[in-house]
Amino acid sequence: MIVRTQNVMVARCPQCGKTDHYTLSRLKIGHHQKTEFFCKCGTRLFSVSWEESDIYLIEMECLICGKPHLFAFTKRELWNKELKPLLCRGADIEIGLTGPIEKTAQATALYGSNVGGILRDYNNPGFYCDFAVMSGVLSWLESLDFMGKMKCACGNTRLDFRVFPDKVEIRCPHCHAATAAPAASLNDLKRVQAVDEIRLLPGFYRRAGSGSVQ
Repeated sequence: MIVRTQNVMVARCPQCGKTDHYTLSRLKIGHHQKTEFFCKCGTRLFSVSWEESDIYLIEMECLICGKPHLFAFTKRELWNKELKPLLCRGADIEIGLTGPIEKTAQATALYGSNVGGILRDYNNPGFYCDFAVMSGVLSWLESLDFMGKMKCACGNTRLDFRVFPDKVEIRCPHCHAATAAPAASLNDLKRVQAVDEIRLLPGFYRRAGSGSVQ
């Protein structure tokens, strides 16, 4: 029987917005010891500890609500081959993801899309009405872009994005159609995450299989 000794955690920094992969090694997480993981900017992201009865505790800083969340996994759960999302309990929004490197890499390939890197380009949390909300909105737009669910009615799929303190403007450079994703409050984030496809037309979103949303 092959015993897995490594998995990967994907986490986004609540301070600088950078998303990265962090190796979880079963051999390096000591019994009753806490192993901490930090972003390259120095911000603490999460910790992992091995407790009694083969329970692993993961404490993750939340970029959505700003509070740390505690997640418990059995040994079998943490080191198996399945992807395990970690959710903000207040907003039911994914803040982390752990599993095998091959699956996490595929699931997060969206961060290489043409929306990716916006928070790093505009790395000034004080600029936004709510940095965590903006981070969540951009993550959702990245996922739509990666899945090919963001395009213009003129046929163009390479859209331009401009960030404001309270919204992300989405514009077609070919025909100049435009709309904006609100990003000032948690309700804005939930509204954006309810949209499963953006087909750009002058002035509004269109949800897949439904009417238009202004």
